[in-house]
Amino acid sequence: MAEERVELRVYNSMTNEKEIFNTKVPGKVSMYVCGVTAY
Repeated sequence: MAEERVELRVYNSMTNEKEIFNTKVPGKVSMYVCGVTAY
């Protein structure tokens, strides 16, 4: 069975455009998320 690939697009708030999501390392995704700052 052939592997189906889906094109993922993400919104870039700096350019106000949707862009194709590409990883630096094929097949691996890493993400940094900044949480809420407690005051």
